[in-house]
Amino acid sequence: MLFRSIKVIVLGGSGFIGRPLSILLNDKGYDVRVMSISATQQSWPKGISTINGRIEDRGLLQEQLDWADIIIHSISTTNPKTSQLDPLFDVSSNLLPWVNLLEMIKNRKEKKIIFFSSGGGVYGRPIQNPISESHPKNPSTSYGLVKSLMEEYLLHYHRNYEIPYLIIRPSNPYGPKTRSLGEQGIISTIIYRALCDLETEIWANPDNIRDYIYIDDCTSAVFQLLANNAQGVFNISSGIGYSIKDIVSSIQLHFTKPLKLRYLSKTFLDESINVLNNQNIIKETGWSPV
Repeated sequence: MLFRSIKVIVLGGSGFIGRPLSILLNDKGYDVRVMSISATQQSWPKGISTINGRIEDRGLLQEQLDWADIIIHSISTTNPKTSQLDPLFDVSSNLLPWVNLLEMIKNRKEKKIIFFSSGGGVYGRPIQNPISESHPKNPSTSYGLVKSLMEEYLLHYHRNYEIPYLIIRPSNPYGPKTRSLGEQGIISTIIYRALCDLETEIWANPDNIRDYIYIDDCTSAVFQLLANNAQGVFNISSGIGYSIKDIVSSIQLHFTKPLKLRYLSKTFLDESINVLNNQNIIKETGWSPV
């Protein structure tokens, strides 16, 4: 059990990754605050404080940065598809507030910052699989490009101001509470729409292979990195690839009626395979996916 004096602010802590991570860290003894646009609208376990707000609010953000020992950034206003439709919004709502945050803490090297990047978005078309952290970054969407730039800015501030940091590159997280609106998260979308007896539109090649990580494994990995005082860039993944066909077949086993699926042409660039090498975090912490 850790002392309550270790204070963590989770920016975007109401989201799919941020919420279970906040709850886990609270269970492990951290003093946790959640800041998001809807933090107080959710119910939380005892011990977690909530603040409604946006990181563009400099005054409110400064209060949280002054308080916290560890700053976790798990905010994203876009996904790969929506970023392509409006790259200006992608940059203005993600990259610019991030640089502002780094400016606000650049002389506070006693604070550690953790950034949730993207294990799929930043690498682009892989030269080899599974993809290690040293693989060249070649993003094919605005989403991946902005995530990559956010990483580079963090590394820039680390080099110049010695800010302690972690860059997390998760594969495709799935599990309870995933949003099932069809924009992102194929597993939850297919299941949700099947339960509602609705058709699912799939805008990708059914042979595309991806690496999926259960949300509890993902948050456990982050906790282990914190507990080991790790620094650097880490893939968090299962290390195993599954095609969309595999996912569909697995879900179909749990339904008596055939799934209603419609495969449509792709509207944005997409890689045929993306599987992440997770050996770096395993060697660093001993963590492994369940």
